[in-house]
Amino acid sequence: MANERCFADVYNVILESFRAKRAAIIYNPVARSLSRNMHLLERAVAKLTGEGIEAHLVATTAPRSAGLQARREIEAGCDLIIAAGGDGTVNEIADGMLHTRVPLAILPGGTANVLARETRMSTNLAKAVEDLMGMRPARIAAGSLRIAGSEPRSFLCMAGAGLDAEIVYHLNLDLKAAFGKFAYYVGGFSRMSGYTALRGRSVSCAAAPGERIFAQVDGELAGQLPLTAELVPDALTLLVPPAYLAKEQALIDVPACA
Repeated sequence: MANERCFADVYNVILESFRAKRAAIIYNPVARSLSRNMHLLERAVAKLTGEGIEAHLVATTAPRSAGLQARREIEAGCDLIIAAGGDGTVNEIADGMLHTRVPLAILPGGTANVLARETRMSTNLAKAVEDLMGMRPARIAAGSLRIAGSEPRSFLCMAGAGLDAEIVYHLNLDLKAAFGKFAYYVGGFSRMSGYTALRGRSVSCAAAPGERIFAQVDGELAGQLPLTAELVPDALTLLVPPAYLAKEQALIDVPACA
């Protein structure tokens, strides 16, 4: 299930600008593109400081720790959170920021950087740092996925069960580290006879008795079926490029999807 949306659901509040006094850059220290380019994160701190924003770096401490760290930074007074890393890191941080008014910015530093690509952000980290202060805020919807026996998890790009999650489950991590998103293509090279596209605000999936079917959230393994996923409106403020936002605003006259 992709986080398909109509304009009225996702970009339901377009904000003119953002003003921040304190920012935290939460980064994944094991992301190779970041560990080799820490000077670029330091440059981001300097750039924010030059704009009058007190900024500091925060390294994630363990898997699934980023959401809690984001909440703690907000509680400590940060009014801008910047996620530096891949889609998994962005997902975790966003999960801890839902239903706050604090903007989330992205410095792409992962394997696929799907959200950054979808919103037409530069995936070049140095360029992304330079573009940071020109981003525009918009309130967006998020997806929420619940697997039986676990807490709900949000997603900004996609959630899936079946083939895509099977790819994630069998993904060769050494190959991923060496060749980036090419590893997903290798893992997913299989025959597909076709598909059916449906739109909705919620979906439930269950496996046949005796079957084991995996689920994924923004490219990270989430568990096994059964699952329920739903749209959560007005969930998060995301900073996006002005050109992308203008393109999305042009869709405002398109009738809302059912």
